[in-house]
Amino acid sequence: GGGLQCVDTAVVERCFIRGNTAQGIGGGVCCDGGVSVSDCMIASNSATLLGGGFVIQTGVVSVVQRCIVQANTTDGVGGGGYVRVNGVVLDSLVTANYAGDATVTNAGGLFLRRGGGATNCTVAGNTAAGGSGGVYLDDSEGTQPRLTACIVYSNEPSNYAWTQQIGHFIEYSCLSPESSLFNGTGNITDEPL
Repeated sequence: GGGLQCVDTAVVERCFIRGNTAQGIGGGVCCDGGVSVSDCMIASNSATLLGGGFVIQTGVVSVVQRCIVQANTTDGVGGGGYVRVNGVVLDSLVTANYAGDATVTNAGGLFLRRGGGATNCTVAGNTAAGGSGGVYLDDSEGTQPRLTACIVYSNEPSNYAWTQQIGHFIEYSCLSPESSLFNGTGNITDEPL
């Protein structure tokens, strides 16, 4: 964590986490072990490997909620955020982030894996050199990431991508293009206004 390293049920509320650099993971915040980051601005941070804005590390559920994750960068994977295990991003705006590694599966906005998820988030205007500009759903370890009630739009080179073709739990979300591999219901592809 370039700005903060939070462990063991730490609580971070109403903070500006801005302009930090990590020579590794979590440019702004690195969460490990039931951490809650709420009502924060996580902006203009950078990391060399994972999560320009934030990283959620372990199997205990950590939460990033009601945050603005903006203009963060990584030379690696997950410009806005990287959710490694069972983390949740709630009610947040993820915008104008960048991930630079074109040789791997990537996400400019959110990289979700191993049971990670996003609910009621807007992921827009993010960019990645490879993979997806918006959200990358990594189910390579057998646990489906979840996307619920999110808007994922106007990201480059695409809004979403995934590792395997076994289906993904995406419901009540607005994202394009539509896919027969979505396991959820209530999805729309119309451009949000």
